[in-house]
Amino acid sequence: SGGVPNTPGTIYSLGIGNGTPKLKQVTFTTNYNNLGSIIATNATINDGLTVTTGGIAGKDFDGKITLGSANGNSNVIFVDGTNSTATSMVATAKANNGTVTYLGSAAVGNIGSSNALVASVKFTGPAGSLEKLQGNIYSTATNFGNVNLNVAGSNIILGGDTTAINGNINLVTNTLTFESGTSTWGSNTSLSTTLTVSNGNIGHIVIAEGAQVNVTTIGTTTINVQDNASANFSGTKYYTLIEGGARFNGTLRDPNFAVTGSNRFVNYGLIRAANQDYVVTRTNDAANVVTNDIANSPFGGAPGVGQNVTTFVNATNTAAYNNLLLAKNSADSANFVGTITTDTSAAVTNAQLDIAKDIQAQLGNRLSALRYLGTPETAEMTGPEAGAVPAA
Repeated sequence: SGGVPNTPGTIYSLGIGNGTPKLKQVTFTTNYNNLGSIIATNATINDGLTVTTGGIAGKDFDGKITLGSANGNSNVIFVDGTNSTATSMVATAKANNGTVTYLGSAAVGNIGSSNALVASVKFTGPAGSLEKLQGNIYSTATNFGNVNLNVAGSNIILGGDTTAINGNINLVTNTLTFESGTSTWGSNTSLSTTLTVSNGNIGHIVIAEGAQVNVTTIGTTTINVQDNASANFSGTKYYTLIEGGARFNGTLRDPNFAVTGSNRFVNYGLIRAANQDYVVTRTNDAANVVTNDIANSPFGGAPGVGQNVTTFVNATNTAAYNNLLLAKNSADSANFVGTITTDTSAAVTNAQLDIAKDIQAQLGNRLSALRYLGTPETAEMTGPEAGAVPAA
């Protein structure tokens, strides 16, 4: 109850920073400004009090904070840079009471529970602050302000009456579930998701029965796919972005929403399935991209290049695809395909020759045919033999 001598109401950390061992019980009986971490099995903030935690001596939180001793009407404020563990918990002594405030970026643990919601969770940091969601949030009212969200847990749940979001939601490869109540997305809301395996899932949203998401769309909101999967596939693949789309109230398609992706050899789109779920489409466009790259390169008029592009980007041609994925721009793509199909000089590297040998079956060549490249007979050659790879 006392605090640091000569500085009433101020302390410098509770518990050891690495969390071993934890303090068993801390009880706040007056308002406090804790300029360090809270590492405690349980810390109780008595009714009607406010504790601000985090500062020059540390910003970690590991353990449990209980808001209130009986009525639950106390408050905890976390400073910018708070680092809560994924197992940390802020609970309330009485459902629908107690407030939690984050003043800036933070790693956020669990807040409230399905049968004992806190009254309010507020994120008041400046636009662009990043909140790393590691635990579930159950709050009568949750307001994320203008901060960005990173869904760091495999399945993060937002439960309560109202939730307000007005920043980027980065789903990564995880699931964000709106379990109950009404959530409102402001005009600055955007979505990011990640694909790691072509036949896998992207990070996605679930709108559960009894929940609803309302969208305020002004201008264009982007859906960005961080595509780390192979482009070595044919046709179009489909990935659920919003499950429970029938409970999504808004326009989530062009021109209000634009889907972008990180793989230049893929076209991305958004459709609404028969069950109203929103689905990201991923269509192989490698042949068109490479053809356009070559058309605008020094290889544009070279014999044998154009006719072999489709063979190079055939879905079964793994060696070619792996190298195309390294083509970060049009010049790289054109040089890769153009050099392999036309170069007769020593500039063709051993690596390129190795690639060419791997794909010779698709080109219909034999190594013995390499001697013809650059001879008068070459001009008369047609079909896959045109533009064969020279011997080094």
